[in-house]
This record gives sequence, structure tokens and C-alpha cells, in this order.
Amino acid sequence: MKSKEELNREAQSFLEQYKQKEVYGTSDGQFFLDKNRAELHARSKKELSVYVFLKDGSTTTEASEDWAEKLKTTEDVNTLIYPELKNMVKGLGLEVENQKQATLIEALEKHKETLNN
Repeated sequence: MKSKEELNREAQSFLEQYKQKEVYGTSDGQFFLDKNRAELHARSKKELSVYVFLKDGSTTTEASEDWAEKLKTTEDVNTLIYPELKNMVKGLGLEVENQKQATLIEALEKHKETLNN
């Protein structure tokens, strides 16, 4: 896996080459113009994160509002695959004891309760 700094350098080159304002990259160094393609690639492999690289040089995961909306509309958190769970916890900025699936599910279920109240 590449560091976020390495990915950002490569992303800036990609952005310049394709004249884009943002690009989606996965932690294995793959870049996509389409968010959905990046997410599909991340799901196909274990332990991948999706980042948004912006032309101004900043890097982020999806906005926490996007993750909150996705969590609110997810009927059953248990149906999410591990990379989705991991990315959602990270995107929401939730602190967890460990990265075990059961721990991530528990944290998301608790957070979902607070969102729905």
C-alpha cells in the first residue's frame, strides 16, 4: 500500500493530465474519475480505502455528511461488507477499540441511533 502523500503526488499528476478538479483513488494506487468505480475496486479487494484528491492538493475521504446519509439509509448494518464498514467508520470519524468487524458494526449501530434521534 502507498502512503497518502505518495498517492496525493500521483493524484495531482492525474488531475493535471485529465484536466479534472477531483479524482478518486484507492489505497493501492489506482485512480478513477468516477466515484462508483473507485468504490467497486475497493470492495473487490480487502482493506482498501477510497480517498478524494482535489486539485488544490487536499485529500479527504468522503464527506462525513455523505457517510451519515448512507448510514441512515442502510437498513441493516450487518449487510455491509468489511471494507464498507471500515470506510464508513473512518469517514464518520468514529473512534473504535479495534478494526474487527463486530466492533465496527457495533460503533455504526450506536451512531445510527444518534442520527435517527
